[in-house]
Amino acid sequence: MFAGVTRRFYESGRGDVILNPLDKRCPYWRFSEELRRSSEADALAVSLFQPPQDKKGEFFVEIPQQIFAHLLRYGPSPKELRQTEELALAQRRQHPALNNLYPNLHLGLVPWAIGSREGRIPTP
Repeated sequence: MFAGVTRRFYESGRGDVILNPLDKRCPYWRFSEELRRSSEADALAVSLFQPPQDKKGEFFVEIPQQIFAHLLRYGPSPKELRQTEELALAQRRQHPALNNLYPNLHLGLVPWAIGSREGRIPTP
């Protein structure tokens, strides 16, 4: 449906902008630049990561809230996030205990990696 609407009404020549993050014509936008105060990051994180009624103060809800709020405040670019991830992976490779636990660590395969079923850290 939306492809037909875009095909029919979109005109780049008149300055139309596609605001669909799944469309490669969408301009890059940092959500963190919209925040006016640090407290807005906390409020947004709490609203997005809500605990079930019986699990207030739960670790698996509070930690994602804290991480998300921190990322909103810091506002890293995708490139900065990738560099941080590569540095963390390099540090893990140097730790002998982790090499014994995760023999595929040198391949970039880690069980906690998000982004694929194999656990491979995605490259941009």
